[in-house]
Amino acid sequence: MIENIFQTILDHFREGQPIQLMRSNKNYHYIGVSTTQINHIQYQSVTYKISEKNSKRVTKDLIEAVYKYYLQDGNYPDINWYKENFLNEIKSRPCNKSVCQGLINQVL
Repeated sequence: MIENIFQTILDHFREGQPIQLMRSNKNYHYIGVSTTQINHIQYQSVTYKISEKNSKRVTKDLIEAVYKYYLQDGNYPDINWYKENFLNEIKSRPCNKSVCQGLINQVL
């Protein structure tokens, strides 16, 4: 068990490093730590690049919750869990589900 999954991810990844997505043969690329705003609330996050001109952010809160779920269940949550617990993040960034799992998987 990793005590601080978010810090472990920050320590492991370097800018430009691929994030292997779980369900496809695709990679996004790690950019670094940042903040993002969702519904006027600031969150610490990881920024990743999905194309040459487009980047997204996945929150520390989502990463930690997915890791906790994984530890308890032995599997990653399904889309319904994300919609129930992180709707505001997932509806505008549906790729965060795959990215979150990819980040965690690569440091386990």
